[in-house]
Order: sequence, then structure tokens, then C-alpha cells
Amino acid sequence: DEMSMKSEDRLVFRLKGRFGYVDGSWFSDADLASVPADTVFLNLENSGVSDFGIASLPEMPALRCIDLDGTRVTDAAMERLATFKSLEEIWLESTVVSDSGLGFLQSLKGLKFISVLDCEHISNEAISSLQAANPGIEVH
Repeated sequence: DEMSMKSEDRLVFRLKGRFGYVDGSWFSDADLASVPADTVFLNLENSGVSDFGIASLPEMPALRCIDLDGTRVTDAAMERLATFKSLEEIWLESTVVSDSGLGFLQSLKGLKFISVLDCEHISNEAISSLQAANPGIEVH
């Protein structure tokens, strides 16, 4: 549809390798407490991180994009992510995040895009609620 962004416009592609990009694809939970505070895009795709590591993340007031595809995060991590008010893009593909986890993200009024492909515990109702709370958000 004409309104949706082209995939190359997504932050996950535009911010890769730029200032504030942190490639944490090899990170474990123990590494997350030392992520720089000026991080803009935290890429944790297919890493070994879990809720425990997400809970230990420092304050990152510039964080715009986080990629958690293929990680072990659950709803508890979403509660922590909801405190990062600057987030615009969240990738949760192939995680066990459920409807209640998605509910925490309704408070992120700047959220423009979220990918929940292959998230078997997220219902269409939860997606509709997120869209109602965040008009204009794009959900994949």
C-alpha cells in the first residue's frame, strides 16, 4: 500500500553501521549492562540474550531501534522496553512474546514500526489494540 514505508527506509537498514549502531549479535546477557548510553540502534538478532539481559540495559535516551528477532525474550523484556520512550522500531520476529507483552508497548507513542512475524502467541486482537493506541504504527 502507498502509505507503508519501503523496506529500505526502515531504521534497521538505514542506521546499520552508523553512529550509535551496536552490533550485539554475539552478545550474551552479561554484555548488555555495558551497552553505551548513546546507542541509537541495538542489534541483538539471533543472540543469546534473554529477559535477564534486557532488564540490565542502561538508560539509552537516544535508542530508536532494537532488533530482538530470534532471541529468548518474553513479555518481561517488553515491560523494560516500554521505558525506552525514544523507540521508533522494534523487531520481535520468532520470539515467544505474547499479547500481554505487546500491551506494554502501547505506551511508546513514538513507535512507528514493529515486526511480529512468527510470534505464535500474539493475536490479531492484541495487534489491533496496539494500532488503536498508536495510530499510524505499521505492524508486520
